[in-house]
Amino acid sequence: MISVGDVEHLISAARILGGNLLRQVPFFTGEEKKRKKKEEEEKNKNKNKNKNKKNKNKKMKNKKKNKNKKNKNRNKNKKKKNKKNKKKNKNKKKKKKSKNKKMKNKKNKNNKNKDKKNKKKKKKKNRNKKKNKKKNNNNNNKKNKNNKNKDKKEKKKKKKNNNNNNNNNNKNKNKKNKNNKKKKNKNNNNNNNNNKNKKKKKKKKKKKKKKKKTG
Repeated sequence: MISVGDVEHLISAARILGGNLLRQVPFFTGEEKKRKKKEEEEKNKNKNKNKNKKNKNKKMKNKKKNKNKKNKNRNKNKKKKNKKNKKKNKNKKKKKKSKNKKMKNKKNKNNKNKDKKNKKKKKKKNRNKKKNKKKNNNNNNKKNKNNKNKDKKEKKKKKKNNNNNNNNNNKNKNKKNKNNKKKKNKNNNNNNNNNKNKKKKKKKKKKKKKKKKTG
């Protein structure tokens, strides 16, 4: 298949060949020269245009090729980076999971130990509470017993003192009564004697007076 470039090339070749043939003709005029020159210039212009177009196309092709290569490399690097990041994230996740598991186990262990410790502490506290309660009960019982004994003793002492006081009072009262009775009897005796003596004296006086009167 003949391309556009080939056709243009054939036309150019035909023109050159035609020009060369015309130059050999004796009646070749100046207008033809001008036309030929113009054609030559057009030809060169087209040639340069085609060359520039070709270079431009080549440049664009290379640019596209480089761009594609760059994109390919960038995508490759991106893929590589993504793969690396994926691996990194996977390892990070794995590490985090492992760390979390470790921390969870540690926390569970600590909680277990804490519970164990608290249980032990509670047991000890209850034991001590029970012990102290028993001790307090014993002390209270002892105290109550002592107080009871003390009260009993005090009561006995009070009773004894009351009895002693009553006995002493009765004794003193009896003694006083006896003394009073004795005193009273003595006074009575004295009064009786006095009265007797008085009577006797009176009688004697009366007798004496009677005797004096008679004599």
